[in-house]
Amino acid sequence: MKKAQYLALAAALGVSLPSAFANDKVVAGYFADWQYQDQRNPYKVQDIPADQLTHVIYAFLSMCGPHTAASAAVQQQIAKACEGKKPYTAVIVDQASALEVDFGDVDVEVNYQGTLLSSPNLNRVTQN
Repeated sequence: MKKAQYLALAAALGVSLPSAFANDKVVAGYFADWQYQDQRNPYKVQDIPADQLTHVIYAFLSMCGPHTAASAAVQQQIAKACEGKKPYTAVIVDQASALEVDFGDVDVEVNYQGTLLSSPNLNRVTQN
């Protein structure tokens, strides 16, 4: 039963099953897009040691609904993003970080900024 639950979870998360069972080592890091605001230790996409990782876990989406375990600031961001939306609608939590803050030059031209724009550059770094 546990294997069936794992397969269902993997499918729900969009995990490729061959890689879920691969023998290759995974060295992952979690990137919190709000960390750039930490005055003591700011952290941006450019700070990710991409050449030392196989995967970056980057969570910028949430769903509309109660988030009682989250901080008051995050609850406010989600409430604002969910205005007029049905429960369980996916939303970008920190819209400023994901889409608006200028984190520096990138190699693509689009009408938004933020960590979502910086992330493709990270992929190019690891391919060189």
